[in-house]
Amino acid sequence: MLSVIAALASIAAASAAITADQVTSLPGWKSAMPSKMWSGYLNVDSSTNRNLHYVFFESEAGADAPVVLWLNGGPGCSSMDGAFEENGPFQPQADGTLELRPTRWTQRAHMLYLEAPAGVGFSYSQNPNDYVTNDTKTANDNLRALEVFAKGFPEYMANDFYISGESYAGVYIPTLANAIHLSGTTSIHLKGIMVGNGCTGTEVGTCSAYGDMYRFEYMGAHNLFSMSQLTAINASCTGQWANPGFACQMALSNAADVIGNINIYNIGAGECKGGSPLSKFRVNTPFLNMLHKRSLARSVDSQGPVACIDAGVMTNYLNTPAVTEALHVASASKYWGQWAICSNKLDYTSTAKNLPRDVYPTLVQNYRVLIFNGDYDACVPVIDNELWTQGAAAAQGWAVKSDWHAWVTPENQVAGYATEYSTPGNGSFAFTTVHGSGHMVPQYQPEAALQMFTTYLSGKSL
Repeated sequence: MLSVIAALASIAAASAAITADQVTSLPGWKSAMPSKMWSGYLNVDSSTNRNLHYVFFESEAGADAPVVLWLNGGPGCSSMDGAFEENGPFQPQADGTLELRPTRWTQRAHMLYLEAPAGVGFSYSQNPNDYVTNDTKTANDNLRALEVFAKGFPEYMANDFYISGESYAGVYIPTLANAIHLSGTTSIHLKGIMVGNGCTGTEVGTCSAYGDMYRFEYMGAHNLFSMSQLTAINASCTGQWANPGFACQMALSNAADVIGNINIYNIGAGECKGGSPLSKFRVNTPFLNMLHKRSLARSVDSQGPVACIDAGVMTNYLNTPAVTEALHVASASKYWGQWAICSNKLDYTSTAKNLPRDVYPTLVQNYRVLIFNGDYDACVPVIDNELWTQGAAAAQGWAVKSDWHAWVTPENQVAGYATEYSTPGNGSFAFTTVHGSGHMVPQYQPEAALQMFTTYLSGKSL
């Protein structure tokens, strides 16, 4: 009898948690909600009252649809960017209204968005020491948040579970997936990960000290400066990318003068006007620091919205009192203060060194892994992710299963290029480009992103 009472109490508690967090209406949206929505906090440490804010949208595809966690990067940038600017159901407008996004991913999956770590967006801790954090602590907190979420939403977390995201989430996603794998938890049915335009650690790739090597190779290939300048850069900087000498710095500076105020998130989108083009990307290299300083010098208001990433409308919407009330975060406003797309509260240390070496071999053997990259991104250029996936496959002896080929839209237009590798175990490993997209693929090429997402969830290859 006691066990029955305990079980009923547990069910009641879960229902209460769902009821308390449900969002029945949003300011700016006048129609019935397209699907159920929840927003609230997941407590990951009761001793310091550390809480991560989540938003959860039920899928329009039915109860059995998979659950997908979306994470944005930074480190220190909010996943509300994904929810309201990329692939969630609602798109804020300048007049304060919301429009229904035709390419919303809720058409295929239940979508969970998590603001992490604490100190980002509406997430907070009552102990400021919690804002000193790193990759390991973030992964552990994200795992704890999912475990708490699973208790509140058991009927959804019984479904297949995937993790996706972009940029520095290239660290968040595999480290969280690995934490789930090592934990042996039975409440999270992880099936795979999708990583877009992602970092891979402090020792390798674009987010390492060698990142400028990839950027200048990419920008030179796209004629953003002359081939003679690229030759000068290679002659001066080879072997010095991590610690450039005077000649290398001068070569980079000369190229930066020619490149100008380009939107490095999307080189096809024109110049970046106002603010810093790097506010969503917190990895430092000589070239990125140079662009940042020059952009601030040109900016009229360096603290304002960043035109390159169109965050102003979303920022205004999420800071509206009626919106914070609807999202059930207003009561904690003394801790989070004002919502911003990227946080200045964190003291963040990147501790993941080499994810292709240290984590991906395990993930690929057990889960479906898709690495994707917009080919107009100069911040995390496509050549980086193509090279590391190719190198990881070679190092592990994974043969090419499907050679480089175009994948097309329903209108038979090229949407990108893909390759896949033969892998041991139950997992899979594929790399794809998204043609014409910058750093945020669901934002810049929403139709292709939805097609890629749909194909992946169906278990098929592009």
